[in-house]
Amino acid sequence: MKDYQANLKLVAVQKPRRRKRITICYPRFICFILGVVLLCILIGTLAFHAQADAPVQLKTLTHYETITVRYGDTLLGIAEQYSPDENVRGFMWEIMQHNNLDDTKIVAGEKLSVPIYAVQQCSAKQMR
Repeated sequence: MKDYQANLKLVAVQKPRRRKRITICYPRFICFILGVVLLCILIGTLAFHAQADAPVQLKTLTHYETITVRYGDTLLGIAEQYSPDENVRGFMWEIMQHNNLDDTKIVAGEKLSVPIYAVQQCSAKQMR
């Protein structure tokens, strides 16, 4: 019984702990924020200049070629064969739009009109 009463006294005597206040030193905080902003501007500027010097592909539509679908051909395979760049799915979508196809199913013997592009390499400086 005495232990129980002693525990009650301990509980009643303990004071609630106060939270420590976080103080912000405003001049240091403002310098930190300015440093972060300047660093972001510097990185963005360097990335923009690096991208401006990168080579660019100019593709111009020269004509449309009519092909006959053979047994085993797929629209994706045809797009891979005639695509002027790495965007094969975009080129496949372009073939579908030009030939009024609703989906990628094609049948042997069907005639498709495929766009043919001329690709020219140049730098961004030459385009200005």
